[in-house]
Amino acid sequence: MKLSERYRILDEVASGLSYLHSSSVIHGDLTGSNVLLDESAKSCICDFGLSTLIAEVQDTSSNSCVTGAVRWTAPELYKVGDPDQDGAAAPRPTVYSDIFSYGRVMLQTLSGEIPYHYLRTDGQVFFELYRNSFPRRPFQPWVTDAHWDLMKECWIGVPEERPTLVRIQDFVRTYYELLISVPSINDIIDGE
Repeated sequence: MKLSERYRILDEVASGLSYLHSSSVIHGDLTGSNVLLDESAKSCICDFGLSTLIAEVQDTSSNSCVTGAVRWTAPELYKVGDPDQDGAAAPRPTVYSDIFSYGRVMLQTLSGEIPYHYLRTDGQVFFELYRNSFPRRPFQPWVTDAHWDLMKECWIGVPEERPTLVRIQDFVRTYYELLISVPSINDIIDGE
């Protein structure tokens, strides 16, 4: 897959998430396998089984609906409240947890491998999340320091410090527009 196609996918996924969030919907289970390409190769976000309305998320009386793929799920969604404390609510997906997942989709899209591809079990991934360890940086030359820094920002442990979708879209579009304006770069770096 050409590098420009990878960036187009990332841009379309960010746009789709932005649309969902502007409609007060949180996806809650964004993974690489939940991004499909239609017959014209346009990216579509699917699998809204865990999506919730933002108003529902703010209702802390309901149970957590986290059952998604651990390699893409924000670690705060696995935190357990004090069961002895009245009103201790289970964590719910948020705009910030969708941003975390987007960072993992970005990693997968640019590297061609799932996050923590070198770990066999979800238990091993949980351990890495517990230790606040990021997936290994991909070796591909097009994953620059700027790309890696943005991905790591998406995975920051304090959800409110993660980048906005506007910032992510600006970053991705800048690279996408560069690639389509200088075709020779896109031809040299043809994915894997």
